[in-house]
Amino acid sequence: MSRIESFKRALSEKRAVKIIAGIDNFDVENVKKVVMAASNSGASAIDICADTDIIAMVRQMTDLPLFVSSVVPQELAHAVILGADAV
Repeated sequence: MSRIESFKRALSEKRAVKIIAGIDNFDVENVKKVVMAASNSGASAIDICADTDIIAMVRQMTDLPLFVSSVVPQELAHAVILGADAV
């Protein structure tokens, strides 16, 4: 089952929890802590900013579905190329 399909399943079972690191949180150490907490707590997904380095780091840290947020369309398109599951 794909990562996004597992999130959809959690939604349909009314047990989905998406942890949000923040659209404007570019603090790498803080994002690492949020991702580790999400992974260790059984969260269903993680939502991060559209920073190239942060996306790559998070994708290496976890197999959770990765949501990426930005108000710049080009950043969202690039995030999908880098491994975002949803934008």
